[in-house]
Amino acid sequence: MTESATMEYLSGQIMAQNTLIHVLFGECVIDDPEDGLGLRDALTAALRNVRRSNDGSGDEQLGCIEILEEAIEALECMRLDPARK
Repeated sequence: MTESATMEYLSGQIMAQNTLIHVLFGECVIDDPEDGLGLRDALTAALRNVRRSNDGSGDEQLGCIEILEEAIEALECMRLDPARK
């Protein structure tokens, strides 16, 4: 890409990355629910660290927190979904 990226372009990339992450989480939970629990624990630890950190701007931190919270919620939904069992 030779031109500077627009906000819409970057937003599209972030949406695609979010989708890919959720697909990979689903595969992890399907293959071995214990791996899903380990992944959730790692994300929870990362979330705690981001909340305590002073790195980045307030908006950057809020964006990161939101994505991590969504990922944890997605893992829980996948793990508890009776259709997956």
